[in-house]
Amino acid sequence: MRSVNETPLSLNPEDVAYCRDLVRRQDPDRFAATMLAPGTLRPALWTLLAFNQEIAKTREVVSEPTIGLIRLQWWRDAVDEAFAGSPRRHQVVEPLAAVLREHGLERSKIDALIDAREQDFDASPFGDLDSIVAYARATNARLHDVLADLLGVAPDDGDTRDALSAGAIAWALAGIARAVPIAIGDGTVALPQTLLEEAGLSPQKIIDRPTDDRLKPVIRRLVDAAGKALVGAPAARDARAAPLLALNRLTRIHLDRLEAAGFDVFDGRVHAPIPFSGIRMAWAKFRKRY
Repeated sequence: MRSVNETPLSLNPEDVAYCRDLVRRQDPDRFAATMLAPGTLRPALWTLLAFNQEIAKTREVVSEPTIGLIRLQWWRDAVDEAFAGSPRRHQVVEPLAAVLREHGLERSKIDALIDAREQDFDASPFGDLDSIVAYARATNARLHDVLADLLGVAPDDGDTRDALSAGAIAWALAGIARAVPIAIGDGTVALPQTLLEEAGLSPQKIIDRPTDDRLKPVIRRLVDAAGKALVGAPAARDARAAPLLALNRLTRIHLDRLEAAGFDVFDGRVHAPIPFSGIRMAWAKFRKRY
């Protein structure tokens, strides 16, 4: 890892260290992926991922939807000021402003990332499987699209962009499945309503009886959707996308573990850290097999 002192001059080393540590702690898989990127781009990648963490955690840190929407508006205002060149003092906002300026990232894509998080406050966010895939596309795939811009992936390279989107959707679906125990603990089971009804379940029934075996077929449908996204992805051409494509290696491991556990999201194997995750992704990048 490059030392913080090697950070571009326009970025405050303390802010970069904050973003780096936040991502390493809260988004370890993608942090490992950033280590496959050129060293000069890592601070910018950490900054964007830290920004994503800040908006993604909104649902977890507020007590009421109205407060959450106010928090998202705070981030819209902060992005406004960042693009205007007068960012407010904040350990993520200031480096974000520098990254947006230096890399010429599109304002509409940054705004869309914030807008997508409003769905976290819907009482019934997912009506069916298509809607949860659409959420994964609006949040995770859109984030990877911005990261691809930063990595220098050609905007008109449709195969690479489609491959990144498919991988990001699969990664998000695997994450949603694995996070079900946490969601149950928070009293917010965000699973497709149609799948729950087919299994004779409801969010409240899952909260009341988390280990109900009827939940397993619902998880299986998420895992199947994630697997199909990976299998159906086109071959990527741009090597600069390798750090993001290498995440597919970890996604496959998460999906295999869920299957091996019989789609029981409470099985310890589902949540165990993946050993040598960085080496696994580096090997995938070296072999160009994702």
